[in-house]
Amino acid sequence: MITRLWDFGIQGPFHDQCPDGRRGRLSNQEIQQGKSTMSFIQTGKINLGSDNAIETSGGNTSTFTRVTFPSPFPSGSQVVVFPLTQTFNGPETPGIRIHDVTNTGFLIRLNEVYAGTTRSDGKHTTETIGWMAATV
Repeated sequence: MITRLWDFGIQGPFHDQCPDGRRGRLSNQEIQQGKSTMSFIQTGKINLGSDNAIETSGGNTSTFTRVTFPSPFPSGSQVVVFPLTQTFNGPETPGIRIHDVTNTGFLIRLNEVYAGTTRSDGKHTTETIGWMAATV
């Protein structure tokens, strides 16, 4: 299997890594034989805070923020998003909730930790959230 990566920020050829160690462009025959998978990766960051109470109802995304990818992924792509807090501005632990991931973006919200007897008001100061999105 050959993995193909593309950097949306650079206008240039795909970079292929083959199991036999050679690098370069695939031949059309290799692509047609299914020897290639293509993974697209994009990254970004968003400054995000929460002035809302903790959300405890699944599917209620009225307090989420929409993030749009710099470039849409190909139509029909299965996209996964990996968010991570980049700052430590508030004393409580911010939980990050992701919803409605599509080829054009996703919804995100800070939802402070809410587990067992540990309760939170849901409000949180602004943090920088970095994210990486990739096709699978």
